[in-house]
Amino acid sequence: MRISTALLAPLASLCLLFGSTSHLQAEDDAPQPLQILLVTGGGYHDYPNQAKILTEGLQERIHCKVTVNMSNKEHHPAFKAPGWAKGYDLVIHNTCNSANTNNAELVKIITDEHASGVPAAMVHCAMHCFRPGGPHEYQKLLGVVSRNHERHHPVTITKQGDHPVMAGFPEEWTTPKGELYRIIDVMPNVTPLAMGVATEESAHLCYWVHEFGKARVFGTTIGHHNETMQEDVYLDTLARGILWATGKLDDKGAATDGYGKQLD
Repeated sequence: MRISTALLAPLASLCLLFGSTSHLQAEDDAPQPLQILLVTGGGYHDYPNQAKILTEGLQERIHCKVTVNMSNKEHHPAFKAPGWAKGYDLVIHNTCNSANTNNAELVKIITDEHASGVPAAMVHCAMHCFRPGGPHEYQKLLGVVSRNHERHHPVTITKQGDHPVMAGFPEEWTTPKGELYRIIDVMPNVTPLAMGVATEESAHLCYWVHEFGKARVFGTTIGHHNETMQEDVYLDTLARGILWATGKLDDKGAATDGYGKQLD
């Protein structure tokens, strides 16, 4: 029996329609990438290359898109007004802006955004922003207070406990190069993840997590040199810290909901 081509045409259209719908449904079911804002700049570090290291390293490891906002101005223009982090799932602060000022208005703009629920990853020199006074709200966002650092020297880091952020982190790791920050105060709600020793006998907290308002915060003082930041241990731990802060990490340190790539 011959079938008329006039009848086949509508059938072909239906197949294309259902095929397209199935494809769209599959795309709809796929998780949207985490939208991450990297606020960076301020001198004293190779921030252009660090932005590249962090962007490429994180996008290889987890399902995310990193947007870089870089400036060497005294006060970073990313924090221009309330609502500055709208549309982002997490903000990485890797910056040395506003080191020697306690600008209460600017601190409030920054901290209000996180207190309302925007997660954060605080990296290295972010600990030395807004150093005067304290502990004020910015230092409560950090979870620690630091005023200075030891001389440049590799840091030997010892893991504390078995928090999922530290899954895959060796019991002891020595960075290729380093600049260990002296921590003079730790907020009561901070969970220590690792301690570091460099040129002095004193050990200082160098990895931790805590909560600030409605937001989860991951922090590390490690990350002065590119050589350290390029290490798999460094990038893997930062990636897990971001997943934990955004609620995408299970109790064993594995990414959930399809947000892992090389971490799975």
